[in-house]
Amino acid sequence: MSSKDKKNTKEVKTDYTSLMHAMEEATKLSITFVIFPVIFLLLGVFLDKKFNTVPVFILIGIIIGFVIFSYEAYRAMQKIKKNK
Repeated sequence: MSSKDKKNTKEVKTDYTSLMHAMEEATKLSITFVIFPVIFLLLGVFLDKKFNTVPVFILIGIIIGFVIFSYEAYRAMQKIKKNK
């Protein structure tokens, strides 16, 4: 195997590693996008039933869930930029 072939093999492994990191971050974000809004939505439904205030806590829960998702997305973007 020539040194040129070894260099090309190393570049492919490096690209594969960064792809794996990107896929890891995408998986975390997709889970965060589903889990946090749903958890806070359910919490809002529970609180609305308990205090008899129909849309208030549901909306607050959804907003909090998406704020957390936005923060996690921002952190992931910063981490990806840092790794480049």
